[in-house]
Amino acid sequence: MIEAYVANLAMLDMGLAGPEPIVFPTDIETAQALFKQLGVEDGQHDMVITEFHCDIPGLSKCLSQYDNLDELNYLASLLDDMSEADREKFAAAAAYGDYASSPHNLINLTQNLDCYDYYPGITTEEELGYFLIDELNELEMSEKVASYFNYEEYGRDAHLNGGTFTHAGYIESNGIDFTEHYNGRDIPAEYRLLARSEPSPPELEGGNDLPTGQSQPLAKNKDVQALLSLMEANNLSTAKDLRTVVEQVTAMENQLHAAVGELTVMRRELADAQNHPFKTSLQNTVDSMQAQVNVLRERLADLKDTITEGCRDALSAVKDKGLSALRNITEFFKVKPMLEGIRADLDLGIKENGEAIRKIVSMSNEYHKAGLHVKNMGRAMVGKEALTEAKSPGKLAVAIATPFRNERQFQMRARAHVTKAIDAVDRLQNRDRKPPIMEQVEKINKQIEEAKRDAPTRVRPRPVSHDGR
Repeated sequence: MIEAYVANLAMLDMGLAGPEPIVFPTDIETAQALFKQLGVEDGQHDMVITEFHCDIPGLSKCLSQYDNLDELNYLASLLDDMSEADREKFAAAAAYGDYASSPHNLINLTQNLDCYDYYPGITTEEELGYFLIDELNELEMSEKVASYFNYEEYGRDAHLNGGTFTHAGYIESNGIDFTEHYNGRDIPAEYRLLARSEPSPPELEGGNDLPTGQSQPLAKNKDVQALLSLMEANNLSTAKDLRTVVEQVTAMENQLHAAVGELTVMRRELADAQNHPFKTSLQNTVDSMQAQVNVLRERLADLKDTITEGCRDALSAVKDKGLSALRNITEFFKVKPMLEGIRADLDLGIKENGEAIRKIVSMSNEYHKAGLHVKNMGRAMVGKEALTEAKSPGKLAVAIATPFRNERQFQMRARAHVTKAIDAVDRLQNRDRKPPIMEQVEKINKQIEEAKRDAPTRVRPRPVSHDGR
């Protein structure tokens, strides 16, 4: 079950109506009744989700305020059809984080649970060590040797090699290829709720058929693809974090391209607003936003160049030194300050868009209050009772505010992508600071040999697992 609180973005910005709940999965009749109540049933107004409640732990953190309602309905339906064990494994896989950044990814995750090994009830490194040695028999050793073995340290090394502890167990990738069953566009008809679905970013298949003004996406760069393929083929734990960085930067590229188009719409809306009292002020705001977009475009181009250059350098280092050259992968990618600069620019843009929307609402209210005074003067002259409430913001104010809301929406989505990229870079840096598992195993083995020479056999304790075994 996914419960979302949905609002008409225009009405919410103007303080005229709040969010209403909808529980997924649902049917089109129930959804359309809510959309009519919100005034968005024609499909021409934007909706925003202000809050989520889910019965799967951690799922709310994977969802965002502008997620597609059709996709949420699709996802909730797939989750409802799962067994309790599969739902628990799904929650762990979502916490693992490879495919949890959007409903699109989560939908595919529901159909790729066989790509993960999940150990319910294993929530500490010591329990993991005992499970891997006693249950899975990863290392063959005599009882005498086992009595000296540091299971917690072995479990810690295994954990550092790529798995994740969740609220109910331990999960790790098993190397099976992840298959994309849902392409992000073709939602089955039985799950559709909207009069029109929000368009997905265009599919970019190469450098020759790109949208006007958009360069080849980072994910399609040959050096980026070559390095990721090499890392994944050799099961390097850092591969998933580097892929996350590439995917988030590619998503930002699509968001920026969409923002450029929205600025064109803004200028067109303002051009049609002849003699409106706040036209000049808003034109100045649009000019400022255009300058921000230009800066972001340059920053993103520099970021892409830095990442592709890092991939080329890493590939060259592998040719010279072998896979050991990738042990400290972040040496090739000095991108965190660049990502933080982009996030700061987006924060500024979000703030300016919010101020523009508030200015539209405020000036429209003042405009209608002035009109109310003029009307009341006329009513007083003919002996009629004065009106007490001014008109709410007019259609023109809503129309002019809409592109600013859309631009802010793009910026907020792009900010979410850059934040996820920064988090992935932080994980890469943390992994680089940790020694490889085999070095730790060798260290443990030396400790065992020393202990065997100096002390008698002793009985080793077992931790108690969560299921009491």
